[in-house]
Amino acid sequence: WILFADASLEWSVAFKEFSHPSCKDFPTVGTIGPIFLFAAAKFGYVIQMSGTVVERDLKLHEAMSIMGLRESALWLSWFLWEVFIVLISSLLIVLFGMMFQFYFFLNNSFGILFLMFFLFQLNMTGFSFLLSTFISKSSSARTVGFSVFIIGFLTQVITEFGFPYGNLFAKYLQVIWSFFPPNLLAIGLQYLGDATATRQSSGISWVGRKRCSFEDTYCALTMDQIYKWLTATFFLWLVLAIYFD
Repeated sequence: WILFADASLEWSVAFKEFSHPSCKDFPTVGTIGPIFLFAAAKFGYVIQMSGTVVERDLKLHEAMSIMGLRESALWLSWFLWEVFIVLISSLLIVLFGMMFQFYFFLNNSFGILFLMFFLFQLNMTGFSFLLSTFISKSSSARTVGFSVFIIGFLTQVITEFGFPYGNLFAKYLQVIWSFFPPNLLAIGLQYLGDATATRQSSGISWVGRKRCSFEDTYCALTMDQIYKWLTATFFLWLVLAIYFD
């Protein structure tokens, strides 16, 4: 009765989660997200390849060369435009992920996420330039592009099951597997997903990119090594594309 009679007493009612040990949530983005993120990041890849093949199919390269345009200027124009597209695409993927409040995007470092998508898409740009040198028709370019997506989907599923980045597999298998860009994206997203498996997980910071992620005592690649692989193979694809062109 005293509690109700005292007019100065304030009541505050609220709901609060019952205290319990932190439990590991199902990492949706880290587990099934790579497929959708791969599709989003690869969307411009088919367009890039088709555009390059169309120019060659219509003999635009020869026509511009006759008018005095250098090959270096042609490749530079393509490269700068694709870098701009990749930059915008990478920013949008990360920003939309943060907007939808996925722990994957909120708890991992913005720089880590952005660089992952940017370098992957840049690598796929060089890969598309290389494949386009062996294709003569734009219709074939679309077929090849979607074939690469299907192969990438299958290799991502295999990578999710631990091949070949587990400690049971030889190093040379990991090296060979890493030459296909979607495999590097798959293992990178898996590490990022494991690092944000619980709400209390701090994710991977920029400083921690050179260490094994999360609580894994063994990792075949650190995030820093994945970045180096993507950068190195991009220049490899670009040099081979110019050579075969």
